[in-house]
Amino acid sequence: MKKAALVVPLLVVALPGYAQQPPRQGLPRANALCKDQGHALSSGAYVYSVLEHIWPPAFPVSGGITAAVQLMPAQKLFLHSDGSKFQLWAGTANVPDENVWRFLGELADSCRLPADPADAVKLLNIRWESRELPRLQFGKLHDDFLTALSQYVSTVREGSTSFMATGLMRFPVDASQYTIVYDNSWEHLEIKEWDLPINGQTSSMMQWVRQLQDVAEHSFQRHFGGKGSS
Repeated sequence: MKKAALVVPLLVVALPGYAQQPPRQGLPRANALCKDQGHALSSGAYVYSVLEHIWPPAFPVSGGITAAVQLMPAQKLFLHSDGSKFQLWAGTANVPDENVWRFLGELADSCRLPADPADAVKLLNIRWESRELPRLQFGKLHDDFLTALSQYVSTVREGSTSFMATGLMRFPVDASQYTIVYDNSWEHLEIKEWDLPINGQTSSMMQWVRQLQDVAEHSFQRHFGGKGSS
């Protein structure tokens, strides 16, 4: 069961699909190159950058309207339209046990981790799938996202106002985090949403993430990880 947000001095986070593979601590390496590659994974920043570079080859980052959700390291969903077609894309890393952390760690152990995270994406052998969506279904998903985004901004405002008044920061404890990117060719947004109840209620953005997962599971007839779990 997820715990409520607490005012605490220490951040303890469980990301979807990440809990089993925490940022790697420095391990002995045979040479400086291996050591540097191990350090690249220690903060988690390298892996997060790899995930950000996962993008369908069928359309550019800024081309039409795209809403992307990182469900877990091995799975990412994309809602996309170029104005005439309305699609749902799914990208799944084809690595052992779909464990991206372990796979990249083994590359670092053998001194084969690319310096550029974009090059590491190629080694994940992403399997791409797509489905056409009815215009009305796409439109509803898009409108629901914008509504959720408006409420997300209100929550950010409330949190910031509270912090400036008290000096106390609210940290999620034992909660899953989702990265959501929205791009409509002239605006680009990236937000992090916690699967954490607000005043006992699931946030509008998390409701939208689960809505998209439900559409994906119905469209592709298979499970997409991260829903309801840390």
